[in-house]
Amino acid sequence: MMNEKQIAVLQQAIQFYGIANQFDMAIEECAELIQALNKVKRSDLIGISEIEKPNSNMKTDSALAYHNLCSEVADVEIMLNQLKILLNKEIIQLSIDRKIERLNQRLNPDSNPGPKMNVFTIPQNLPNTTHSITDTGESNV
Repeated sequence: MMNEKQIAVLQQAIQFYGIANQFDMAIEECAELIQALNKVKRSDLIGISEIEKPNSNMKTDSALAYHNLCSEVADVEIMLNQLKILLNKEIIQLSIDRKIERLNQRLNPDSNPGPKMNVFTIPQNLPNTTHSITDTGESNV
């Protein structure tokens, strides 16, 4: 969870670089995460149900791949937090809730007799999705 100072820095970055540039940066960071995931996948770090944490017996390349993956996850998370500043948080959370419920229904089909949720239905009672940041860095959402 981000603190107020971190949120202010992200809002400042959006103001300074502009929304389009931050979208481009989010795309770039996601691409770097994909590359880091592939490197870890090719390494000897992935077990059946966990990823091996760096240790003294590990190959240097594997340890570097692990640390690079962690760094790229952080970069993507920072960019996702900027996108959350720009986008409607209620719609994002609604999508998360519905997609996790859909996953739960797929994982536990017998214990979920209720109706299937439509992930793409957006309620009409959500606030305006238009968003901007004021000159003071305040969000209008």
